[in-house]
Amino acid sequence: MSLYQQKEAVGIFLIAFFIGGLFLPEYVSGCTDVAVVEFAVDVPLADPVTVPPPPSSSDLPRLVTAGTSGSAPNLSATVVIEKSNKDEDTNQYVRVGDLYCGIKTTNTTSASISSFSNKCILYDGLKAGNDSPVILSSKTVSGLSGGAKTTTHHSFNVKNPSYYTLYGCANTGTNPPKETKTSDNCGARTFQAYGIPDVRVQSVAIQGGGTSLPAGATVTVVTDLANDGDNFIAGKNRKMTVSAELSGCVPVRTADVIEMSDDILSSGASGKTKTFTVTIPPVATPGTCTVTIVADPKEELLQSPNKEANRGNNRMAIALRVFDPNALVPCNAITSENWVSGGWSGLGYAPPFDGNGKQLLNAFCKEGDPNFLRITVGDSDNPMMISYLTGYVKSKTTGGFLPQALSCSGAVNQGWCQGVSSIDVSDTAINTTTKTNPTEIYGTTCEVVNGAWQCSGWRLGGGGL
Repeated sequence: MSLYQQKEAVGIFLIAFFIGGLFLPEYVSGCTDVAVVEFAVDVPLADPVTVPPPPSSSDLPRLVTAGTSGSAPNLSATVVIEKSNKDEDTNQYVRVGDLYCGIKTTNTTSASISSFSNKCILYDGLKAGNDSPVILSSKTVSGLSGGAKTTTHHSFNVKNPSYYTLYGCANTGTNPPKETKTSDNCGARTFQAYGIPDVRVQSVAIQGGGTSLPAGATVTVVTDLANDGDNFIAGKNRKMTVSAELSGCVPVRTADVIEMSDDILSSGASGKTKTFTVTIPPVATPGTCTVTIVADPKEELLQSPNKEANRGNNRMAIALRVFDPNALVPCNAITSENWVSGGWSGLGYAPPFDGNGKQLLNAFCKEGDPNFLRITVGDSDNPMMISYLTGYVKSKTTGGFLPQALSCSGAVNQGWCQGVSSIDVSDTAINTTTKTNPTEIYGTTCEVVNGAWQCSGWRLGGGGL
């Protein structure tokens, strides 16, 4: 009868074990891990740009110096905002870029007027009147017969979304021809220039490169941002925000948020690096969590004077795997599936499992503590199995075996455990991550045959196995 047949027939066996040195790294194959992230931060609300008043008439310069005569012609001017193709925009709402100040001039009398010049000035409402106005180029009209009309186009460019005021006059310059009156030679037009920014998240990475973290850890997320569209103005009293959101393993929440100055992401900006701090709560449920960087989470770039069209590139995600640092994870490297009897027969040791392939010696590790190892002996499903409550650790100094007390999961009788016995070994010489310091684990399986104990020794590990 074979040893395994004897075990099955008797149904009672005994396991004792010896731990040589401190640790069997090859028996520990590594631990699984998963991910979760969480940290609540409020994103401030957006505030739209308020409309600044146009310059008052008392602040506008006197551009017309023509004299008056009862028999002279008379010019009446209206100022309009024109798009890049010189078409008038009747909504006073144009995109930033190349624009025109249109001075629509009419000779309201029957008398012709000789050559005259028109002039336009641009005021930037974003600067609240504290800026120097932009003097646009003058345009000359060779003459205008009675009742005729003409429009001069004065080019300019605006890069920033804002409210602007155009102030234009007909018949300006030196030595202008006389008119019947000059009170209707000037006009003003306030308009809003909007931008179509295209803020884009270029990349997202974890500082240091690691994406497996224990619960309770803090990770730094690094992102690069760009703007492929127009300049934008986020708000009068605040900045555009960029947030780090968590989802998947936790309800969607904001983990961190920063504010971006408008000039940082001006038109053409690229590679603007920002960092976020994400803390994983100690009580997080292990799982895969997604950290998503969101540019403009409160849609400030959709508020006037912005009209961002492409929102699809405003976010980018990266996955984290978070594990419970205190969870015990089976990390056996030698099992009934990979056991090769021929490699052990010459050593005089049997395998560390029974005839049914049930593992009788198990190792457990903690991914959060690479210096920890738990060894268990026995079969929790077999109430007839008993294990000895003394194990031995081989001294690296003397080479001798030092007794170590095991704990028992069941009843104890005269130093024997009816159930599973275990021992925790914690030492800096153990490293379940790098699997260093290879040593040995020995054990013995015994049974009573004809009133006497018969034991078969086995060995697990050793010699760098």
